[in-house]
Amino acid sequence: MRALALPPFLRLLLRWWWLCAWALGSVAAQAATYSNASIPFNWINPATHTKVGYNTAPYKFNGGNGCATTPPTLDDAISDQIPIGFNFTYGSTVYTQVQVMTNGRLQFNNSTCGFGTSGLGPPQTYPYLYPDGAMNNTMKVFGVDLDPTNLVDVPNYPASNNKTSCTSSAACFVSVATVGTAPNRKFVVTWYHVPEWVSASNSSGSFDVQVILNENGSFVYQYGTVVHGGTGTAQIGWQLTTGDYQVLTFGASAEPPANSAIVFFIPAAVLGWYQMEEGGWATGTSGQVRDSSGSGLGGTALGAAQPVAGGKVCRGVNIPLDTTAAGVNAVQLGASFDGTGAQTLAGVGTLMFWIKTNTAWSGAGVRTAQLVDATTVNGDWFTLTRQTDGSLVFLVTDSNGAQYSVSTGAQAIAAGTWVHVTVWWNFNGNPGSNQDSLAISLNAGNPVTSTFTSDGSLPDSLGNLVVGDNPSGIVGPGGSVN
Repeated sequence: MRALALPPFLRLLLRWWWLCAWALGSVAAQAATYSNASIPFNWINPATHTKVGYNTAPYKFNGGNGCATTPPTLDDAISDQIPIGFNFTYGSTVYTQVQVMTNGRLQFNNSTCGFGTSGLGPPQTYPYLYPDGAMNNTMKVFGVDLDPTNLVDVPNYPASNNKTSCTSSAACFVSVATVGTAPNRKFVVTWYHVPEWVSASNSSGSFDVQVILNENGSFVYQYGTVVHGGTGTAQIGWQLTTGDYQVLTFGASAEPPANSAIVFFIPAAVLGWYQMEEGGWATGTSGQVRDSSGSGLGGTALGAAQPVAGGKVCRGVNIPLDTTAAGVNAVQLGASFDGTGAQTLAGVGTLMFWIKTNTAWSGAGVRTAQLVDATTVNGDWFTLTRQTDGSLVFLVTDSNGAQYSVSTGAQAIAAGTWVHVTVWWNFNGNPGSNQDSLAISLNAGNPVTSTFTSDGSLPDSLGNLVVGDNPSGIVGPGGSVN
């Protein structure tokens, strides 16, 4: 990994501790447009949503464009153009309508249909595995051979004793709806209790999956109960072009677990930029620590943290010494890991800051000190701690409960010395070994990097980032309440 070229405005200082303008980024580690992260499951009940089926109004499924079946059989069918209800930007293009393909896809200005299951090799959505030129501007929330054909429309389907479980539009359906109010509207597509085509005489299994297009440009895949009927693992991902796509992998489980969700978003170069240029802060008042990035992620002063003159370049914040679990002198940033906005730090992120302490980093009497913390649950760590030998340790737990860390060597830094610190994390969902990493760089030097293989992101339990102290009193390995 290359050393960073640090922009001049990214600065933060700590006296004990003083800070001056720290910056947060959520920068993709690959060429792909979207990054992703696990977020809490929040199923939107589709019971009142508009059903899309055979001969339904105002939208229905159709044949043609390579579809292998003709309605009323909906094994492989594609819908009419369906209004989204707002302008949705996918990649760099704004769309106002989308088509739903029965086999777990959303398609923008792409009417390719195709058929579902290959008998050659592993079962798959065939012949359109990402990357494929026919699949540009599509999303796969769950790419298997889903089959919402209804017994009401085809009474003897399939032609065997193993009839489809779709006995009515209440028991099994595909639905669409636009919910919410501007600027936070959502377009929701749901496959509810939909089985899959297994053979000419077998339709079985049950799938509850949902894709949500957010008005802010992010999108979410949700997975309720998934019971396979026999055709194998789904392909999950998205594709803008054959050079700009992602296929997600989930380790030994092969697919997302029940009651899970994934958000996809375009990472911002600078998500939060805090200059601490206010004259003073009222403790506990949200938003007083202004975010100059335009993201609206203002922070909150905690305890005795106050802005002061004499930062590295701009002003800073003085964070007095605190050695108790009960006391918290820090600044809580507006940035979080929960994925509810257009941005999230749960997958990939960077934190940069300047720090100056009024004691040496190592030697007699030096205490461990928590510099950054977002931990709220014991064991779900996100901490940056300075040790008594001057080393920095960045400790993170992923959403699967695995712990990872990276540490600099011992640092002999004198009191009153400015040091620029950069930490970044990368849980990117890329397939293959050692595609994820943690790293620390001091004064724009070559980073110390720890690479590993993780099928998760950061845990849902993390709170907002807190700079300068331990906000919860929970102490992890090598951590501190100081």
